[in-house]
Amino acid sequence: MRLLEESIAEEIDFEAIAAAVGLSVHRFHHLFSEETGDTPGNYLRRIRLDGAAMRLRWTRETAGYIANVLGYESQSAFSAAFERKFGVSPGRFRRDHQRWPNVPVDEIKDRRIAIRESQGFHCVAKRYFGPDPQVSDHWADFLASLPAGAKSDHRSLYLGLTYDDPRFTAANEIRYDCCVTVSESSESWKWLPKDQGFHKLVTLPGLYACVEHTGGYVSSLKTYALILDNWLVNSRYTLTDAPTIEIYTVPPSRVPDEELQFTLMLSLY
Repeated sequence: MRLLEESIAEEIDFEAIAAAVGLSVHRFHHLFSEETGDTPGNYLRRIRLDGAAMRLRWTRETAGYIANVLGYESQSAFSAAFERKFGVSPGRFRRDHQRWPNVPVDEIKDRRIAIRESQGFHCVAKRYFGPDPQVSDHWADFLASLPAGAKSDHRSLYLGLTYDDPRFTAANEIRYDCCVTVSESSESWKWLPKDQGFHKLVTLPGLYACVEHTGGYVSSLKTYALILDNWLVNSRYTLTDAPTIEIYTVPPSRVPDEELQFTLMLSLY
């Protein structure tokens, strides 16, 4: 999955992807479908189109530019694929604010958005799928299965990486990475078990728009809406392809939902 995501803008060579994980093309397709319930090609099409929906909603990029950076051979091919999934053309989707309305954020008291520079976080990560109410369960599983070499110390941060918006992506298909930061030279890089879904990951360095969230995880949709629907569209910045970062000092599974706190970081250029 990560190899496909890293190659999203390119014409995918499934033989090369299969070889990178030590499999024949046939075996790769079989195991991918067995593990995920979807084919590699369908998975790639879905994340491309969901990514296109977010770009149309929150950037000023043209449909032609979006088609190109997401690996489509032409704008017409992109438009046809997009309309099959969402039922409207990319242009109509962008203009249809009644179909994809802004989330009300009037009750959020702290609306301060800070622009900060990040050097990137070195992490041990594990991928999960599912709706927002399952995030606490993701964290409980992640912390229970974390290799001893990656156990956190008092300097570690817990990061949640979000790739999708529940307004555009089906609940069971929402991607979420649970991560714990480690030093670049940490031995945990060497001892990650290859059969338990752990992965070494470095977040994108650069500018981020940051806002604090306090309260239940499900209510964080309003904090996301504050920064996306209200702040970003009126700013001079544009979203990057990087996932949004949630920084916790205490992960969701270890505190009552109403006491949850995290810093939300949106990657910009």
